[in-house]
Amino acid sequence: MGLLDFFCDVVDAVVDTCCEIVESVASALCSAIEAGFDLAVKLCKEALNKAVLGLLTPLVSIITGVLGPVLGPLVAKWVLEQIENVLVKMLFGDEKEKADKMGYRLEEAKEHSDWKQADDFESFEKFYEYLQEQIPDEKIDQEKLKEKKYYYEAIAVERMAEEIGKKYGVDMQPDFLVEIGRSAMEEKEVEAIIAAYKSLGYDNVAISDYLKGTLSQEEYKKVREALISSLKSAYPLKSEADLIGRLDIMKLCSKDDKFMAENSYGYAMKDIIEKRENSIYLR
Repeated sequence: MGLLDFFCDVVDAVVDTCCEIVESVASALCSAIEAGFDLAVKLCKEALNKAVLGLLTPLVSIITGVLGPVLGPLVAKWVLEQIENVLVKMLFGDEKEKADKMGYRLEEAKEHSDWKQADDFESFEKFYEYLQEQIPDEKIDQEKLKEKKYYYEAIAVERMAEEIGKKYGVDMQPDFLVEIGRSAMEEKEVEAIIAAYKSLGYDNVAISDYLKGTLSQEEYKKVREALISSLKSAYPLKSEADLIGRLDIMKLCSKDDKFMAENSYGYAMKDIIEKRENSIYLR
């Protein structure tokens, strides 16, 4: 089956079963962008919202891009979920936590000056445990959570990235987070990439510059060698050819939405074709 036929089959399956899901995702992501701008204006929290919008804006570009109005919103949703899953694992281990609930709690906590603050705890993990006690699941406003789902998720991603940055001693910029989602990176890959950039003396992980080919030839070579070395340490059983091949795939995922969708999330689209409205990837 050709790529075009494959995409068409996915679109047919989605259109036949659940167009409202696609519309909901697209609308919610755009609403999240608006919420980011509104909060920046009202509360003058430019730094926070620059990071949040830096994450959300590339997702909206996926929605409005070459994948079209049906596939675009779904792929954007999967990209964001992948970012969330990796960051949760890096920060909390195997614990399952929903990013929208985390963002909701972090935002609600700002309205309670009488509550303990993050500085009162030895770690963000302990602080978040406290917030879970202050706002248990049953006290979450479900309508509010649904309405601002993707904004809350972006808030949580931004905060987790900040905490992981502290843990690893690097700045986790939004463009790096987006690359994690576009290439469906594993936790070990992310840690190896961070280690590579730290070994070169970088204080942020500018992987997008490497993947998009905007580095000088000399800098490109240095980064490439560091990445291969670090990935080899993380995956000792893989050959150098395998690691170079993976980096090449990341480059294509970074620049080509269609390749990214098929390579990183083809399994989800195949599941939709086979199971249609019963697919877990439409939830």
